Amino acid sequence: MFNEQLDTISVKGYVKRIRFQNSDNGFCILIVEDENTFQDVIVTGTLFSVFEGCYIVAKGSFVTHPKFGKQLKASVITETIPSDSKGVEKYLASGILPGIGEKTAKKIVGALGKNAVEKILEDKNCLNEVKGFPKNKINLTYEILKEQQEEGNAIRFLIEHNISPTLATMIFKRFGENSINVVSNDPYRLCTEVTGIGFLKADEIAYKMGFKKDDLRRIKAGISYTLEKVTEDGLPLEGVTFQVLDANQKVVDTITTNKNGYALSKELPQGEYYYKETKVPSNIVLDSTLRKFTMGTE
Repeated sequence: MFNEQLDTISVKGYVKRIRFQNSDNGFCILIVEDENTFQDVIVTGTLFSVFEGCYIVAKGSFVTHPKFGKQLKASVITETIPSDSKGVEKYLASGILPGIGEKTAKKIVGALGKNAVEKILEDKNCLNEVKGFPKNKINLTYEILKEQQEEGNAIRFLIEHNISPTLATMIFKRFGENSINVVSNDPYRLCTEVTGIGFLKADEIAYKMGFKKDDLRRIKAGISYTLEKVTEDGLPLEGVTFQVLDANQKVVDTITTNKNGYALSKELPQGEYYYKETKVPSNIVLDSTLRKFTMGTE
């Protein structure tokens, strides 16, 4: 059993060692050198893109593990770029950039200053100012730093909008640099394109983003929630085909479940509709029952 202190604590520093990392859900156990105390802190939480040498900010509460002792149980962990010259050197030499070690990192910061990363992202050709920097590494260096920046920005944006770190990393894994755009413009895409996010969770996220109950995107997504198909074990079932029929039982759409077990229809006007299964995988029994549903604003 953990002995937990509920005060929110913030720890900033470099990841010295990754003790454990789950690539599926992003959970990790990190040894972090606190920049204020220079002491090692065990940090547990969710961060997909963690690597030894990266600079992180972790917020959470200290708990005492009966075997491993005091550790920070982080509710949020974000990777960021250090603000001082030595920190930037350490970041660039951390191994994130192939072929760039301490000497080259020192040259980069010496030529471009403590804002070296920002300058490279603004104009990658500034690396030509770094004496001896290989020209064939300019594009790769820029692309890696750009990817790190996009992920950090997306994760921070999602967390700021009350999306958990675990869901935020799942969303980024699916949409990448388009994550902010997708969640801002149509969060209901999450329930058909991100494994583990159903209509209710997408609806909760949309509400937090300011979407109204009568939004057409919500109405459209409602049918995909109605036509969720899972196995007896509760696992998503792909490849089930449905017919969608209007009030007169005329077929208006034919849809098939994706790998997440959802089938998304075209936009349907408000009113009464029916649906029924017409095709299922060979190991599944067809259920041809005609079922009724209503498309409305609530």
